[in-house]
Amino acid sequence: MNRTRKKRVGDDFDDSTPIANMNVDGMPWYVPSKNARPAAGPGPVQGDGIAPDQRPPMQPLSRRETWRMIITAVSAALLIAFIFLLGAFLFILFALHVWLK
Repeated sequence: MNRTRKKRVGDDFDDSTPIANMNVDGMPWYVPSKNARPAAGPGPVQGDGIAPDQRPPMQPLSRRETWRMIITAVSAALLIAFIFLLGAFLFILFALHVWLK
């Protein structure tokens, strides 16, 4: 009697085919190669069509613009904090008058 081994699902799995390139710039195992494909993305030209090295330098913000940005950021943070505090207050009211009654 000649018994043949049944073929399992994982017997012919190819372990050498890369699924994703793990050679990432900045990682300790990074090895630069000449034939590596460029990373996905817009490349050297950004959305406005000007390469980063050809852009004029950014103008420094004026004192008024700086304060405007600070006030806008702080007001956005205070709005979010107010929403969280309102939610906590409503939860305490619910707990005292409905849940624990």
